[in-house]
Amino acid sequence: SYNAFVNNLDEKGKSKYPDKQNRKPPQHINHDCKSSRTCNIKWGGLGCSELYKFHTIEERINHLKALRLCYRCGQKFHGPFPDGKGTWCVWSPDLQAVKCTPITGEQCNFSAAICN
Repeated sequence: SYNAFVNNLDEKGKSKYPDKQNRKPPQHINHDCKSSRTCNIKWGGLGCSELYKFHTIEERINHLKALRLCYRCGQKFHGPFPDGKGTWCVWSPDLQAVKCTPITGEQCNFSAAICN
């Protein structure tokens, strides 16, 4: 369950995080996954029906980041990942349904919702 207003701008409208200038503008999120019949709370952020209203991978990643969730597995954020630091995602049996399973048989460490 969450009701959050995400705002990463200071009083002058500049990003509080200069290295993250390319992120989408803040958004108001008013949704309760626990009471929603369309969400699967066992999947964390990846089970939220609101996530799948976004059409692009970038929008979905930004949505998960705005909620401070891991954009790979949908659980509480445990990165940062771009520089290789952070802990790996733990793909519990509950999360296997949303994990990417490439046709090539290779292993993927991303959710199907954000994988190419």
